[in-house]
Amino acid sequence: MHIWFKGYNFNNPFLAPPPEDWNQATFLGSSKNQKDTLGKIRAYAAAQLTSQFHMHAFSLYVLHDTAHII
Repeated sequence: MHIWFKGYNFNNPFLAPPPEDWNQATFLGSSKNQKDTLGKIRAYAAAQLTSQFHMHAFSLYVLHDTAHII
């Protein structure tokens, strides 16, 4: 398991669109900081899965008072 803490909202790669837009909206941000953060999460997961023979990897992304289980 990997736990990652961030303190700035502009790094948050996950968006929460309003419920009426869930069918059409994306849940991932498109700014450079958001893409960089998402790339780091992917790199950590890839490093964990390639170094061990596991079928699952879990990460916890904490931003202020919100947590995302990945």
